[in-house]
Amino acid sequence: MIRTIFTLALLITTVLYAQEPPAWLPMGNLDRADKIWTFLEIPGTSIILAAGRADRDEAAVWRSTDGGQSWSRPFHSWYTAEGVRELAFDANRNIIFACISNITGSYLEYDPLWYSTDLGESWASVAIPTNWGPRAGIHSIALYDNKLYVALEEVRTENGNNWWIYSGMLYRLDISSADPNDWTWEFVMQYPELNHLVRLAVNNGKLFVFGKDYDRDAIRIFTHSLQELNAKATTIGTVGHFKEQIEALKRNAQQVPAEINENNMKGDLQ
Repeated sequence: MIRTIFTLALLITTVLYAQEPPAWLPMGNLDRADKIWTFLEIPGTSIILAAGRADRDEAAVWRSTDGGQSWSRPFHSWYTAEGVRELAFDANRNIIFACISNITGSYLEYDPLWYSTDLGESWASVAIPTNWGPRAGIHSIALYDNKLYVALEEVRTENGNNWWIYSGMLYRLDISSADPNDWTWEFVMQYPELNHLVRLAVNNGKLFVFGKDYDRDAIRIFTHSLQELNAKATTIGTVGHFKEQIEALKRNAQQVPAEINENNMKGDLQ
């Protein structure tokens, strides 16, 4: 009996030691990180990017230049429920794109698409088409052949009512030019069946579009050949063109309150 118990104890001890997990190495902290959605390692370097949400309402990108031992936060932008959802890397020109979903402000204040030309050390926004809704966000991006495909979640009020409507829209940004102001926005297609697009993926010359069904709890998948999309795409304007339009809208928005106050003062004097 004693021998049996000893043998059983020895067996249990052996199994426990055999199943002991490998040791975990402590790495650097991602300061104020709340969610991490995407991760990018730059080939041939020790640079790693992690992106997601910080402080519950801030989009952020964290950057490490030593393989993850230490981290900085070179990019952050306020007012988003989910943060940076995806990174895309153009290895030929060392350009990184980052998209932000669930914007809770207006495009006059917050931008859903950003890019970096120095491997994530600094970031600049891409001016978006002004026909997008005031809370437009980008859930996913996919890069292929100098075209950045953009899964737009367009959110706007309908006919002045106080509720929001959603629609799944596919755009793309032609980044062939060396000057970002000359990058060209193109409209590809709308998906009436979808509430919003969730994910894009490119494989074997095809674009896979994943979207939330309007009428039921389900994800629908659409597959397009990239040649087909080239035929469908319609040019709508350059980044520089939309940058000028947005700046004009900002100036007008600043002038309206001043004009209202001036009219109120005139009314008080009368």
